[in-house]
This record gives sequence, structure tokens and C-alpha cells, in this order.
Amino acid sequence: MTQNADETALASSAGAPPGTVEHNPPEAPGTGRVPVGRLIGVDLARGLAVFGMYAAHVGPDPMFERGVTGFLMELSHGRSSALFALLAGFSLVLITGRTPKTGRAGRQAVAKVVIRALVLLVLGTAMTMWLDTPVMVILAYYGVYFLLVLPLYRLSAGPLAIIAAAGALVLPQLLYLIRKALPEDGVDGVWGWPTDATGIISLLFTGGFPALTWLPFVIAGMAVARLDLAATAVRIRLGITGAGLAVLGYGGSWLALHLVPGALSTLNARFQGAPDLDVPGSGVESGSGRGETAPSDLSDGGIPAKELAEGDWGEGGSAASAWWSDTWGYPNHDTPAELLVASPHSETTLSIVANTGVAIAVLVGCLAAVDTFPRFRRLARPVIAVGSMSLTAYVLQFPGVHFFGIGHSTITVLLGFIAAAAVFATLWSRFFRRGPLEWLLGKATKPAELVGARREPERNRLSEADGSAGDTEEKSKK
Repeated sequence: MTQNADETALASSAGAPPGTVEHNPPEAPGTGRVPVGRLIGVDLARGLAVFGMYAAHVGPDPMFERGVTGFLMELSHGRSSALFALLAGFSLVLITGRTPKTGRAGRQAVAKVVIRALVLLVLGTAMTMWLDTPVMVILAYYGVYFLLVLPLYRLSAGPLAIIAAAGALVLPQLLYLIRKALPEDGVDGVWGWPTDATGIISLLFTGGFPALTWLPFVIAGMAVARLDLAATAVRIRLGITGAGLAVLGYGGSWLALHLVPGALSTLNARFQGAPDLDVPGSGVESGSGRGETAPSDLSDGGIPAKELAEGDWGEGGSAASAWWSDTWGYPNHDTPAELLVASPHSETTLSIVANTGVAIAVLVGCLAAVDTFPRFRRLARPVIAVGSMSLTAYVLQFPGVHFFGIGHSTITVLLGFIAAAAVFATLWSRFFRRGPLEWLLGKATKPAELVGARREPERNRLSEADGSAGDTEEKSKK
């Protein structure tokens, strides 16, 4: 999410002016490869993820918006942030090298990732503490993700895919047990600090994007980045894999909820027996409790106020929509039946599998679209520009939400946010290669270039000394 367009380069042409990109022909004859100068499709996917986050934050609330608009808004919840997480893993590989850097270059790349992670952690924490908005800031979580997956950066696609799959299978069950074991009133001391932001326990286990169950997205993104995405055959296999994972996750959840005895009735009974809560407009903020729209943990054992206020979770006012939608509510860890749902923020195995599939399918679709249809690529240029400065575009929404007091709003407000970001990014990219925050982040990582700098002169001196000693010895023999 935090990388700029030039870091998606596979082989950019020297001397290309800032903000320009090469045209990518559909396919090199007889090779089955798309000879891309840059993976512009990655920027397009980032741009779509940004707009998806906008929809989740300021768009109409799918709890009350019906029809096509409500469906599209619900699609953005959880899935756009999962796409961001997958692309974060992709970006980490681009920083450390698609063929992993070694020696001094490798140490410098690792230092860059660590610095970026710390900057995101500090920035995300500061925004949560100082900006009074109903929107949960994801940046601090991303900082933790980078630090936790960094030891894996030398692995190839196969081992990374295996680790991501194993994490998706095991970690949600572990998170379920940990959340049940944590005290309902939260934790104190260093584990809960800072109390007015996302503390360590929140970042790892109880927050809206807990690292324990979001790491598989990042690792999957690292695995995808290791593949030869310029090869048409690879893209086809990857697209089929993404679609298959989505069907497996959502279809598996639907089957489990309908075939496992008592699963749906248990979930329905829990919500139907919940106490009455105030409805929006009487003090409960719109979107309160949703993973992307409220800075509150899910460890208090409570059910989000909004999901309970109307008693409507889709598909007949029941939990039957939990196989794909967050409108049913959120797990509160009082029944194993919750592990069968695949709603985007449910933190279950089926949810991770489905969201990963959607993210991969979107990425492959973006890569194919910009390479196959030049006209589409030109039309999508504003979205690509937003994706090339996704950190800036993501952060700039918060002043708007803060100063204008906007939570879930109308489709007009959402389109206004999207238009503002697209116009700004398009104009900025005409004159600069990087977005403003991307440029600052690049400056912040400059100290990484000093890593190993002192060792090189010392090694040169030792080499020269060894050479001189060898010459002296050779002369003495003569």
C-alpha cells in the first residue's frame, strides 16, 4: 500500500520522464509473455483498493442501503482492506528484490522495510489518537505486518504459499481461543498501551485487523510477487486459483452453515436474544463497530450496536448472510459455529480463503486489463494515478472525515471523495514521480543506505593490506 508506482517496476526504460510509463504490447509473439515495462495493473489494483476503502468509510451503509448500491457497498467492506494487505506483501518483495537481495544490498533493503514499518506504526497510532473520526486507521496494523513477515523475505513462491495456507488453516482457530481467554474488560499496562489508540494486544489479536489472521494475506501477496507475472500462462493459473479460492471460501461457508446441524439456528438465536440497543440517530454513530469504521476492539464480548439495532442481517433478517456479508454482525466468541462463517471481518479460515481469492482475482484482472486493452488503460489513468500514491490517497481521506464530520453518508459524498482523489493524483503525477507522502517516506528510509557503509572501506583496506603483504612476500622470495 505504501509503495509508489516506480517500485512496481520490472524493467523501466532509462531516461523516461517522471510520471510516464511505457506502453505494454499485448504479448510478445511466440513467447507467451507480456513484455511489460511496469506492472501498471498493480497500481490499478491499489487504486481500486483505495476507492473500496472510501466506500467502506464514507459510502452508504449496506445495513440500510438496499439494491445494487447496498450490494456494492457491502462488497467493499473487508475485501478492499484484504486487497491492500495482499498488495502490502507484494510491495515488500519489490523492496527486498523479486530475486532476494543479498549482502549489503540485502541488509539495506531489510533496513528500509523496518524503517517503513516503524513510520507506519507511529503514523497510524498518531492518527488514531488525534483524529476524532469513526474510521479505523489501518496503518499501524500494516507496520506490524511488515515487521512480522520480514524474516520470510528470502523464501520463494512455493514455501510462501504453503506458509500462507497453513496460517489460514491454523491461525483463526488460535485467535478464537485467545480471544475467549482474554478478559472481557480488556488488558492493562504495557499490553494495552496506548489506551486511546491501538495497543499491542489490539494490533495482534483484538483489533479490527488483527495481525494473527491478516498475516496470511500479506504472505500470499509475497508469494504472488515471486511469480513471473509477465507470463500469460502464470496469470491464467493465478486467476483460476483466485476464483477457486473465492468459491471454496464462500461456498464452503454456505454449505457449512446449511449442513452442519444447528449452525444457523445457533447464530440466529444469539442475535435474536440480544438486548435492544439504540438505533442510529440516537447517539450511536453510523458504522459503529464495523471493522473498517470504528476504532474499537472486538474483545469486549459485545455485539456491534448497529448490527443489532434493526434486527436485520440480510436474507430474511437472519445470520444466513454470514457466508459472505458483514451485515449479519460479528463473532463474539461464544460458540464454535462462528468459525463456519466467511463474512469479511469474521477472522475465520473460510473468510481468509475467500478474501484472498477475491484479492488475487482482482489483481490478475487489473494486470490483464491494462495490458490487453490500451484504451481501457488510458481511461483508467486517474485510478492508476491514485494507486501510484496510495498512502497519500488513503491518509488524505481522514482530514475530510474529521473536519466535515462525515461517517457513512450518501453516494454523492462518496463520489466526491473519489473525484477529489482522482483529480489530485492525476495532476500531481504529471509533475512528480511520487506522491507527497511517498516522497517523505522515501526520505525517511534514506538512513538505510548507511547500513554496511563502514564495513566496505574497512574491507577494502584489509584487501589492500593483504595484497601489499603478498607482494612483499613475493619480492622476498625472489
